[in-house]
Amino acid sequence: MSKKHLWIMPALLLICIILCAVYAYNQIISKTTFGEAEIKNRVSSLYNGEIQAIAKKKNQYEVTFRKNDFIYQVLVNEEEGTFSDLKVIKEGAKEEIDTPEESPAEQDELKPLTKEEVVKIARSQFEGSVDDVEFIATDDGGYYNVDLENQEDEATLQIHALTGEIITITYDD
Repeated sequence: MSKKHLWIMPALLLICIILCAVYAYNQIISKTTFGEAEIKNRVSSLYNGEIQAIAKKKNQYEVTFRKNDFIYQVLVNEEEGTFSDLKVIKEGAKEEIDTPEESPAEQDELKPLTKEEVVKIARSQFEGSVDDVEFIATDDGGYYNVDLENQEDEATLQIHALTGEIITITYDD
């Protein structure tokens, strides 16, 4: 290599170091963690329950909440915000003070939606004929994948099995 081109190797090395530093900085900055308030909000809105207690253990929160006559406990990952290990820890936990009786419909709120209900939700967002409805079990209640198609497009809607919330809509070309 001639003396004219000796500067190329240090310049390339410097560029590589800068790129690695930028990548590492982005990885550190982009790491999201959910705080206690956000975890409470997510559990409360997903399960429509009253938060009783929350405790942080390692990288997850243990959240206890009351819904109807039951007390539930769920684990929430603080980095991903994912739910796991939902379980009933106490049945018949109704308070002794005057609380209104829940209707049977309210008591069934934690049961998964039927396929018919999920198809109705999916068609409210994408009009088409149903190709497939598939239930995927997860620790937070599961979800349905609903495949629909019409003359112009095909779509797959991912719908939370307990809340009916549309998680994603993916269009196929």
